[in-house]
Amino acid sequence: MTKSHVHVLRSCTNKLTSKGGFQWPESGMVGCKDWNSNPVCGGGLHGWLRGVGNLFASPYTDPANHKWLVVRVLESDIVWVTENGGGKVKFPQGKVVFVGNLKEAVEKLATLEDIVNLPVIGKVHHTGKHGKSISGDYGHSTSGDTGKSTSGYCGKSTSGDYGKSTSGDYGKSTSGYCGKSTSGDYGQSTSGYRGHSTSGDYGQSTSGDYGQSISGSYRGHSTSGDYGQSTSEYRGQSISGDYGQSTSGYYGQSISGYRGNSTSGDYGQSISGYRGQSISGDRGQVKAGMEGLLILRAQSLGGKQLLLSGQIGKDALKPNVFYTSSKDFKSFKEV
Repeated sequence: MTKSHVHVLRSCTNKLTSKGGFQWPESGMVGCKDWNSNPVCGGGLHGWLRGVGNLFASPYTDPANHKWLVVRVLESDIVWVTENGGGKVKFPQGKVVFVGNLKEAVEKLATLEDIVNLPVIGKVHHTGKHGKSISGDYGHSTSGDTGKSTSGYCGKSTSGDYGKSTSGDYGKSTSGYCGKSTSGDYGQSTSGYRGHSTSGDYGQSTSGDYGQSISGSYRGHSTSGDYGQSTSEYRGQSISGDYGQSTSGYYGQSISGYRGNSTSGDYGQSISGYRGQSISGDRGQVKAGMEGLLILRAQSLGGKQLLLSGQIGKDALKPNVFYTSSKDFKSFKEV
């Protein structure tokens, strides 16, 4: 009876060493002397079965500066590690069939295993219209119109019109017309006309006309097209087009176009165009075009909400000039 084999992806230092100084060969059989079948780290050789698992289960995860191996293992020898969130397997011995960089290792793995629909670390996966594309951490995933594309940590995910594109932390996510695009913290997210785009903290989020664009708290940047809605949090910058609504957090800058609505928090800066409405919080600055409305909000020492408003062209307020409040919060003054 023929015994079934599977393939494991793993990484090492450039000298092919791993934890404890264990030396891996360039090719051929390799085994450990302290094997035990307990589902815990240690007591075996470790890796990701068919390339799927938790990237952070290994300390050697730099795609450029670490070696990546494909190891042939008896399927009956595979033990799933369950401690500390798992995300990897271990085995007593195997045969090294490939050593190289991450891209090459995944390409080799694809010739040995069916990984098309698996979120494999480092996989580059492209599908056509209506397709579904999945890659794991560091991977690149692309699908066509109305498709769905997903990649993991540091990945890049792109889908076509009406598609949905999602990538993990540090990733970049792009979708087309009417699509939805989401990326994690530090990521960049872009969607097309009528799209919806969301990115996490430090991220940049852009959507097309009629779209909605949201970026996470602290230093996010959010931009949407005409009629869109754009929101960013603390210290973010939020820009929307004509008729759009733009909101940014504390210290943020918020800009909207013709007849738009622009709101920023305390110390923020809010700008709107012709007939727009511009609102900022305590010690903020507001600017609007012709016939625009300026609003400043604050809170008194007694907790009472204070409101100062005025219209461009009236109340001696000039268009496209920044205003803040007087010390007594009873009038506008030019900045």
